Amino acid sequence: MNSSGTIGYSMLMIDAIAGLSVYFAALIFPMCLAKRRKFFLYSIALLSALLLLTLRIILPAMNSAQYLLLSLPVLFIIAGIAAKLQSDFSATISEYEEKRRLPLEAEIARMESENEENADHFIKLQNTFNSINRKFNFVKSFGSSLRFETAWLDIENGTRALLNTTPILHLPRLPGSIPSGFFPFVENGNELFSRREWVEAIGGERKESRELENNRLIWIPLFFGDGQKAVLHLKTDQNIDDDAVEIFATQLNLLLEKMRLYNEVELQSRTDLMTGLSHHAAFKEIFEEEVDRARRMERSVSLLMIDVDFFKQVNDTHGHLVGDQVLIHVAKNIRDMVRISDSVARYGGEEFAVILPETGIDGAKEIAERIRARIEDSPITVKTETEEKTIRKTISVGIASSPPISKNSVELISAADAALYCAKRSGRNRVEASENTK
Repeated sequence: MNSSGTIGYSMLMIDAIAGLSVYFAALIFPMCLAKRRKFFLYSIALLSALLLLTLRIILPAMNSAQYLLLSLPVLFIIAGIAAKLQSDFSATISEYEEKRRLPLEAEIARMESENEENADHFIKLQNTFNSINRKFNFVKSFGSSLRFETAWLDIENGTRALLNTTPILHLPRLPGSIPSGFFPFVENGNELFSRREWVEAIGGERKESRELENNRLIWIPLFFGDGQKAVLHLKTDQNIDDDAVEIFATQLNLLLEKMRLYNEVELQSRTDLMTGLSHHAAFKEIFEEEVDRARRMERSVSLLMIDVDFFKQVNDTHGHLVGDQVLIHVAKNIRDMVRISDSVARYGGEEFAVILPETGIDGAKEIAERIRARIEDSPITVKTETEEKTIRKTISVGIASSPPISKNSVELISAADAALYCAKRSGRNRVEASENTK
């Protein structure tokens, strides 16, 4: 290669190196502004570019060997600067990534923690919802019947489902067919009554005991509109839901009160308000049921028809208020002299009827005679507007029994009426049986 070609090639290399030097200087300048520690590199690159430009000017006066000796150090300087820039740039990128990564990782961890908390909260809400739904279903189905036997079955099933236990309920005497006592039957009732908490609950105070290791004993008083109190006794787990206990006790109290009111109204609708006995319509319903049962089971049933002798004279002489007192006295004595399985009704006016299930003619005569003697031997103290006096009354009784009379309620009533008419015609204050029974 001749001298001019070498110089031309060298000039081209110098131009390229000078351009790279200027490029690196321009690239480093912003970094130098941001970080002062890189200012030295910028100065070196800039000086290298100036040196090459100087070589470019004086090149025509230099030979190839001189030019190479001067350009090689510059090339090494430029290469070193490039390597340093690459290292610093990588470090800057890593530092930037680290600054961005750590907050993102913290945010991701926070979001995962929130998700876990939300999942736990959702599970708790689900459990709460299931508990509420279980309680709602219990309340919705609780107390659908006003018959005590069916209602008590609902109570027991509901208690097992809601509280996982069996209730003990102590009921006072309520109207109608609601039985009093313990439900279910408590064999060792004396021991139960000896507990101070039970006695205090009967007095109207809610009590609780945690004497047992894994159980709670709860006594809850239940109040009725007529002032009477029942007591609910529960033996539950230590961790039983208190809200469930309150819901159960409240619903049970409402059910029992509803049953009490229903039976009270039903009893009033079937009762003669003055004497407290069943009225005529209730008597017919009861009597037809008893006659039908006796016919199906082929058993006996008897009917007593009772009339107060010369009752009209009482009203005419002393007034209707005294007459009412006489009827009340007679009704009470009749009720006291019959069995618990017998039914007593005010048939109408001064007439009464007594239904005697499982009783033949001989048994009916014995009961009728006992009632007649009781009325005759019981003086009646009555109050008038001006004074208090004692009067005596008697009754006449007619009896009809099946068999042998046809097992038909209408025929039995007619036969008993005929026997009563016979007793009154025979002088009153006597018992007569239907002719068909002789």
